Amino acid sequence: MLRIERIKVEPGLKLGDIMRDVERGKLRVPRFQREFVWERSKVVKLLDSMYNQFPIGSFFFWNAPRKYSKFFRNIAELNLTQPDEREDLTFILDGQQRITSLYVTIKGMVMNGINYGNVSFDLENEEFTARSPDNSRYVAFCNLFNYDMFFKIYNQLSDEKKKKLEKCKYIFENYPLSIVIVRDLELDDVCEVFERINQSGKRLSLMDLVVANTWSEEFDLREKIKSFNTTLTSTGFKEMDAEAVAESLSLNIKGGSTRSMQLQMTTDEIKNIWNETIASVNLTVDFLRSNLGVKRYDYLPYRGIIPIIAYYFHKSKNRSVDLAHKKIIEDWFWRVSFSERYSSAAPTHMTEDKKLFEELIEGKTISVDYPVNLNAENIKNIKMQTTSAIKNAVLCLLATREPRHFKSNTPIQLDDSYFSDFNAPEKHHIFPASFLEQQKIWEFCLPNFCFIPAELNKEISGTKPSEYFSLLKAQNPEFEETMATHLIPIDPDSGIWTDDYSKFIDQRATLLKKEIDSLTSH
Repeated sequence: MLRIERIKVEPGLKLGDIMRDVERGKLRVPRFQREFVWERSKVVKLLDSMYNQFPIGSFFFWNAPRKYSKFFRNIAELNLTQPDEREDLTFILDGQQRITSLYVTIKGMVMNGINYGNVSFDLENEEFTARSPDNSRYVAFCNLFNYDMFFKIYNQLSDEKKKKLEKCKYIFENYPLSIVIVRDLELDDVCEVFERINQSGKRLSLMDLVVANTWSEEFDLREKIKSFNTTLTSTGFKEMDAEAVAESLSLNIKGGSTRSMQLQMTTDEIKNIWNETIASVNLTVDFLRSNLGVKRYDYLPYRGIIPIIAYYFHKSKNRSVDLAHKKIIEDWFWRVSFSERYSSAAPTHMTEDKKLFEELIEGKTISVDYPVNLNAENIKNIKMQTTSAIKNAVLCLLATREPRHFKSNTPIQLDDSYFSDFNAPEKHHIFPASFLEQQKIWEFCLPNFCFIPAELNKEISGTKPSEYFSLLKAQNPEFEETMATHLIPIDPDSGIWTDDYSKFIDQRATLLKKEIDSLTSH
């Protein structure tokens, strides 16, 4: 008969057993998230559930190979015993907040200025409350587990209250916990198992695990990325996803950015290559802003674009791109975006593209031939409110044309605060939202978008396109040139002049499709 060896449901474990293992350092508590202890009100609800003998969910532990000893993050605030590395290692991968919250409350600790010794059991109403104890009606939960204090309080109570206190102590000393333990698994497998079984609450992301796996007292990857992002924000590019930096590190260290590769990165490896990687990411940001219309991080079609181009700068040791390489990188950018290449199996495709860039650096002749199967109807169906690589790529396309102000024909600064809300459906539309609403039209599609500054958007308000475009044509002697920078059709047959929204959307989508074709054809 076959046996399941890797999974074990541990029977008979009580709350006291778990708390002792935490205190002894045998059960390690990784610091996956900053707020690892609940506020008192949430602890009170948890204790009430346990007192009423309601289930509080399962806990997921991992009996890990000893090579993962540095997966443990010492939480100085908990003042735990340092674990003996000669013993088996057990990590809490699901249930961390419940366990740490119970631990600090049982110990009556002060965390972040909050006194968990002031979580008390109300002997009259038989419920928990966040208030200081008086040892008469309200007994601190931590004193249930302090032998001397318990009996000192107990001996002063009435018989009825003694029974209630005995009952409370008994329930918590004997409360059964549901513990699922996995063993003989590598970290990559554990993450996969965890994500499949944890269907509620905040999941541990890959980034959480990479940070935990590389954390030390001297190095915190999340803090390093946060500091780097501060420099990006000051330039107007805005903060990028921490995952983009982690993927860049993994590409440079391991040659790929798969889950397994990212989890194999060590603290020393990251520290050794950190400055080089950040330099390559900065060069990538400059390249994207200058050549591909990615004026802000939220214009970027795919996060994975940054690690791949950064890998080029890292591997080639170039600080600038020659014309031949520039053409290929730009071609790659547009094809990845408009083919939606990274919409699935992104790590695999990124590894393939990394090899393509290696060939480029080696001087080999390469071509980027990812098929783009877009038509004007596809473009018409993209809504501004949706997340779409194609939508963002069109924004970048429009940005590369250096769009001009409708009235003055001066360049529009696309990376300032005017466009922090470019997804807002009521703004930056050629046919104004209020005008469309009057026509009983409620859609906000991509072909109706253009870069209209806030003050002009306010001035246009609900004016008919035929009216405000006629005024603009009279005011701006370079009107045709201005509209060309936005790819807005203004020929005599344009739907603008008859306020025909449907006709205009067809015409603009066709113009956008023609421009996309010019960018993705060899």
